[in-house]
Amino acid sequence: MPKEMVIFAIEVEDVLTFGEKLTPKVEAAIPKVCELVLQELNEK
Repeated sequence: MPKEMVIFAIEVEDVLTFGEKLTPKVEAAIPKVCELVLQELNEK
């Protein structure tokens, strides 16, 4: 097992409604999460 595990998540606003497209808030969060993942990978 690794000594450390990092989890990145985007919380949804409504867990009962599903669709084929991302909500605007989730879509807006993706670039920031990608940036954080890349930062984490570059630190290793």
